[in-house]
Amino acid sequence: MIQLFNYSMAQFEEMIIPSDLKQQTIITEPQTLRKGYFRAGIGATFIFADRFFDDEGNKSYILGTNVLGKRWDYNLYLSYGITDRFQADMYVPYTNQEDLISFRILSPLIDYDTIITNKSFARGFSDMDFGLRYLLLQEDEIKPSLSLGVYLKVPTGRKDPYNVKSDEEYDQPTGAGHFALSADMILKKVQYPYSITFATFGYYNFKGEKQFFPDEDPIKFKRANHMGVRCSMGIHLNDWIVLTNEIGFFAHGKSKYYYEEVETGDNGWAFKYIPNIYFQIRRIRLKEHIILPLWGKNDGADPTYAIYMQYIF
Repeated sequence: MIQLFNYSMAQFEEMIIPSDLKQQTIITEPQTLRKGYFRAGIGATFIFADRFFDDEGNKSYILGTNVLGKRWDYNLYLSYGITDRFQADMYVPYTNQEDLISFRILSPLIDYDTIITNKSFARGFSDMDFGLRYLLLQEDEIKPSLSLGVYLKVPTGRKDPYNVKSDEEYDQPTGAGHFALSADMILKKVQYPYSITFATFGYYNFKGEKQFFPDEDPIKFKRANHMGVRCSMGIHLNDWIVLTNEIGFFAHGKSKYYYEEVETGDNGWAFKYIPNIYFQIRRIRLKEHIILPLWGKNDGADPTYAIYMQYIF
């Protein structure tokens, strides 16, 4: 009778209401969705671009003149737990971008003074991502969890300029015009109310062919490959608010453009600080973050703002 009572108590302690599992925070949830769970999310990012880190690591204006770029990206995120350790992902992005280049040509000798403005826009669906994530190692009291993700970017977005009114005013392509393959590995350890996460990733771009400007023929090209590492620490401010602070190092190689003479871009790198705040309201999760470039070379120097909302079914 005593043995039966002890067995029943042990069984009771292990019981967890399924709805509670769907309300876990970014810290307490496992790296992959549980079997049969489905998560849908929408997100928006915004960047106002006019600065970059030059060869010497100084923050300068793009092209040394008046260049302004505004870009909004809207994303639909879908994830499904095939098993407790195997997850499928899909990302559907929509781009809304506006670039403005304005510079002055002044020649006192011939009494010539004019301002030339180049406007271009990009609006439409961009390139979709399809991925799989597998939980290689489950976390316990001693060891962390470890997951591996593999993603394929498919060039579903428009790759050539369109709605061309002139060489100075046209709509840019919304897609990159090439396939890309990426992989990442994420190590996570939770010591409630804290968590520490370390991640490393690589991004390989395949060759593509596209028309970069309305007045030129399509050319073959290969975008630079990327790699990086990220380390973050999270803390529960209370039961439903989580704050994480992340430091990342990102590097890229050289791009190649196969004109009659092959043109090669510059390699570069950047250190970035990314503070995140999460609000967990039952099954709804809200996230806000800002990406702040701290230091770099041949890389963007403008902050990126983002907000996301997710719901788990």
